[in-house]
Parts: sequence; structure tokens; C-alpha cells
Amino acid sequence: MSLIPESEIVTEEGTKKNCGWDLPTSLDFGEITSPVSYYIVEVVVPIRAQIVSTIAGVDFDPAILNPGHNSVKIRVHDVFSDSILLGYAEIVEPQGSHLIPISGWVRSFTATTANSVIVIGQNDPRCEAISEEARKAEEARRAEEMCRVEKALKPAEEAHKAEEAHEAAVEAHIAEEARKAEKARKAEVRRITLAIGIVLLIALVYLVILFVPHEGDNVVPNAPSPEPGISPSPLPPSPEPNISPSPLPPSPEPSVSPSPLTAKELFRNGFDYFKQNDIPNAIEAYKRAISFKHNFADAWYNLGGCYAMEDDAANADDAMIHLERLDPGRAKDLIRSWNADFVQRIAVSRYPSLAVIDTPLNLEFRRRCDYYRANRPSYFGYSDWALSLAKESVKAVRNNSNLLSRQAHNAILADKAKIAQLQKQLTQLEKEGDDLLTKITSESINAMGHYDRIKRHDKLDAQCRELGDQIDSLHSEIERLSGSE
Repeated sequence: MSLIPESEIVTEEGTKKNCGWDLPTSLDFGEITSPVSYYIVEVVVPIRAQIVSTIAGVDFDPAILNPGHNSVKIRVHDVFSDSILLGYAEIVEPQGSHLIPISGWVRSFTATTANSVIVIGQNDPRCEAISEEARKAEEARRAEEMCRVEKALKPAEEAHKAEEAHEAAVEAHIAEEARKAEKARKAEVRRITLAIGIVLLIALVYLVILFVPHEGDNVVPNAPSPEPGISPSPLPPSPEPNISPSPLPPSPEPSVSPSPLTAKELFRNGFDYFKQNDIPNAIEAYKRAISFKHNFADAWYNLGGCYAMEDDAANADDAMIHLERLDPGRAKDLIRSWNADFVQRIAVSRYPSLAVIDTPLNLEFRRRCDYYRANRPSYFGYSDWALSLAKESVKAVRNNSNLLSRQAHNAILADKAKIAQLQKQLTQLEKEGDDLLTKITSESINAMGHYDRIKRHDKLDAQCRELGDQIDSLHSEIERLSGSE
């Protein structure tokens, strides 16, 4: 029996009947478009049994089936969008179990609240037997669940609105900075133009002083009138005055010194290149601005964005690291403006062992990723989740390494204490052994003296016995002699 929406015609595709069992042949959820979905299925069992699901996020209420007809409520929650549900509903009884296939397709969620309860077999006479009190209780439960879901989604909506307001404020700040930079650039152009005009005016005055003749220059003095009859001799030509101007001293070239004003001008040039979609020249302009003013947070921010547009993960990460030291909030905004795949590449570029299978960092990253997917799916709502999770994993691995180091150090200290105790026991045993050896030596000497005395006693005893034998032989000889007389 497949699950079908309330708006469609309900038909029973087939049932599994065996010794009083009336079970659906399959449970097909169809397309799931809500984060929380509810379904009702009717089953008949002859004995008490338990119904469980092999799919995480699919729950049955009640989980215990009593003999006879049962209306089971199915709740589908905490499933990932654009995924397929495949598994079984297992009805466990003392003699074995019954498997009912479960299938469904989770599409991108188009609704933020739970869907209405989808009932199986609403034309079945068994459904009409459900009491009015149970229906009202189910509706109250459903309304409470929907309220709970709406309350749970409300903080996420507020956070999203706050994020949008923050992004709008950032864009307004960038526009204001660009306006100020443009105003400063125009003022700088006017200042340079005025300086050039003053220099040209001074040069013109200098040339006028050199080349324009003054009164009294090249004037022939009045000659005396010639006497009559005498022709005046012609005057020699007056030498032409030397009017070649002396060369102007070379004007010293202005020294270019790094200053905030020059850095701002380069920053404006980079922004102009960026608006013209000339990313390489924009990168060069921002790099020159940073070379003049290393703590230029705005230049680092735009440089990281340009590197991201050029798909250069290593340099984008370097720009973000410098920005984190200057302005952590702007650095967070910068990384969240990138897509998740690019941030994952940055995480691997910063921590290369993250991409090596079964390394401590890789294992810790996968363990934490599985935990957050099961318990906090909202953790993956931002594009910077991979880098944040990598930082957490690195910190955990370092803490574990420090813990193992401390444990190893404590074990070494314990071993040293044990060795010292054993050395003390060995010294005590050596002392007791020396005392025992002295005692044994003394007793051995005493035993040897006693043995010598015993040997001497045995020798004297043998001599006594020999003298006794001689005495006995003499007595026998005396008796013999006495008898012969």
C-alpha cells in the first residue's frame, strides 16, 4: 500500500496477509517538500509486536503494536534535501520479523513548516472507526507540533534577516569608502594640477627675466655733431649682447615615500580596475597599496576577493589570514562571501594532512562532520563550515597530542618511581644477603670446628678401643699362663 497525498484518489495497491497479518506491501512517501512530514498507515497484527525503522529521521508512533487494528503515525524529519530515502520498516515479533520497503524523494524544501498529515486508505472502513476524540487529539498534537516547528524556525529567520542587514551595512560602508576615496582622489588631482601650474608660472617668469631687454640696453650714446666739410666716419657696429640663457638648474625629483595618501590612491586605482573587470591589474594595485601601508584592512579585503575571483586559493587564504589579524569581523564576512567548494580547497591548502586518509586530522574532521550532520544540520548553513570545522579538528588533535604527552610523561615518572623503589628493595636485599652470608660463614666456621672436635673424639675413641683390645689380650695371656702353672 503506497502513501498518497490527501488530494489524490486513494487506492489500495495490495496487502500482505498471512495468519491474521494485514500489512502494507510498501511505504512510498513520494516527493517530500517540507522539513517535517507526517503520514498515517493502517496495520493489523494478530499478536503484540514492535515496529522500527532502519532510516534515520523516520519515526513510528506508537512503536508498540497491540493485537488487532493499529493506526501508526509516521514522522519524517531531519533529512537532507535533494536526497533519496531507501530502507525498511521492520515489524519484530517473537517468531521473527516482517520487512516493509520504504522509499521517498526529498526535494529542495519549498515550505518552512510541517505539511498536513497524509492519510493512507482514507476510504477504508477501518479509518472511519477512529473516534472523534482521537481525531481531535491528533489535530491538537499536529497544531502543537507545527507551533513548535515555527518557533524553531523563527530564530533562523531572524538570523537570516540580521545577516542580510549586516550585508547591506557592509555594502553601504564599502560604497561610502569608495565615495570618500573618489573625493580624496579628486582633491589630490586638483592639488597636483595647482602645483604644476605654479611651477610653470615660475618658469615663465624666469624666461621673461632672461630674454626681454630692459631700458638702456643696446642704446647708442649721442655722437658729437660733425664739423662742416668733414664726413662723419661710420660708427663700428655695436657688439650684439650675449642673450643665450643660462641653463636652468635641474629640479629635484620628488621622492616617493610610502604614505597613507599614496596607499589610498592606489586603493582607488585598484577599485577602478575591479569595476572594469580587470582583475590582474586590480590585484597589482592592491598589492602596491599594501606595500605602502601594510595594515590597510580594506586593501586586504578586496585583494582576497580578487584572488577568489581568479580561483587562487593559496593567495586568497594568505590575504584572509592577514585580514584576520587586523579585523576578524571583516575576515569572517570575506570568507562567507565565497562558495563552499572554494573554502574547502582553502582548508586543504592550509592543512594538507586533512586530505590524507586516516591521518589523525582527517579522522577527527570526519568524526566531527558526522556528529554535526546528525545533531546540528544548521552548522552547514554557511559556506565557511569546512574551514571552521578544520580549525576545531586541529585544536582537538593538538589537545589530544598534549594529553598523550602528559600521559606519557606521567607514565615515565611512575616508571622512574617504581625503578627507585626497586633499587631501594635491591639495596635492602643486598644488605640482608650480606648479613645472611656473614651468619652462614660464622656458622660454617663453628660447624667446621665442631667437626674437627668430633674427628678428634673419634680418633681418641679408636685409640681407647685399641688399648682395650690390648688390655683384653693381656688378661687372656695372664689367664693362660696362670692355667698352665
